[in-house]
Amino acid sequence: MLLSPLEFQLLRRQVPKAGLLEEATVQQCLTAIAKLGGHLKRNGRPIWQSPQTGWRQLQDLALGVRLVSDEAFNP
Repeated sequence: MLLSPLEFQLLRRQVPKAGLLEEATVQQCLTAIAKLGGHLKRNGRPIWQSPQTGWRQLQDLALGVRLVSDEAFNP
């Protein structure tokens, strides 16, 4: 599994134009992650920089959601 259920839902919400369905392929997810990192389709295939940036952004979003939902941080 490439993404956790939380990461997948966050990716779907952050990159709605990717049109990710529940049965999305790994390639579709990687393309959406690259888009999240700023990749433009007209520039050809993403190599490493935009997917890496997108992955970091996705991990930051997931960490934020986990911290907010953690009972230890809620008064």
